[in-house]
Amino acid sequence: MKGLMNHCGGRHTTRDELAKFTDPQPMSQTHVPIRHDYFVNEVENSLDAAGYKVVNEELSIQRFVNKKENKLTQDNLFGIMEISNSDDHEDVGRIVGLRNSSTMQFRAQLGCGNRVFVCDNLSFSAEVVVGRRHTVHIKRDLPKLLAGAIETLNKQFAENERRVEVYKDTSLS
Repeated sequence: MKGLMNHCGGRHTTRDELAKFTDPQPMSQTHVPIRHDYFVNEVENSLDAAGYKVVNEELSIQRFVNKKENKLTQDNLFGIMEISNSDDHEDVGRIVGLRNSSTMQFRAQLGCGNRVFVCDNLSFSAEVVVGRRHTVHIKRDLPKLLAGAIETLNKQFAENERRVEVYKDTSLS
């Protein structure tokens, strides 16, 4: 699946590996990081509620070492999910990108559309992008934020699918 690139220390991982990570530690009094596996599950739950299923996913983790203590401290998650539903059109890809940081480098973010790019160098682009800072009410706000992005995505997918049908019905001389 295209769209996820590692070249700044990220390595591929699985949900099972993410579940084994220790809870992220706050880096300030207002920083409330969320677990990476929690975020991935919230994204999947929101997709499921909208009628989508994850058919393929790639996850990547970028870990940082505390040089004084020589042990792992914080990490960043990057991922791509390919989704489908009963209205699928084979000619149009449906992709969701996500990233989450316990390092305060960026917000918990979801990006979706036909073209999504996620890189461990912090590049992140998609047609629809939403995010939430890691502060006290992130777990309360995240489901509503994700649902809103997916609702917008539904409209974009329908428009793109209509466009592809017009292209297919148009002959070229």
